Amino acid sequence: MDHGRTFGLLALAGLDERVVGHAFCVVATDGDHSDVALAVADDYQGRGLGTILLGQLAEAAAANGVRVLEATVLPENYRIPR
Repeated sequence: MDHGRTFGLLALAGLDERVVGHAFCVVATDGDHSDVALAVADDYQGRGLGTILLGQLAEAAAANGVRVLEATVLPENYRIPR
């Protein structure tokens, strides 16, 4: 984390190290909440990559005192568990 305020992850695949996933969180000014964003390449969706990235973000956020992660789920992402 950048002074406990932001944290980002990339998931790479293949010899060319193609970016197949990205996760990012920004801690709110209260230090208790964090906004989270995730993106996974179409051909890597449904394999649990988003879950792994979210877990890593949650771990880093908790280590920095964040208790709540918030995200907006778009309607077209119907496969995401809510």
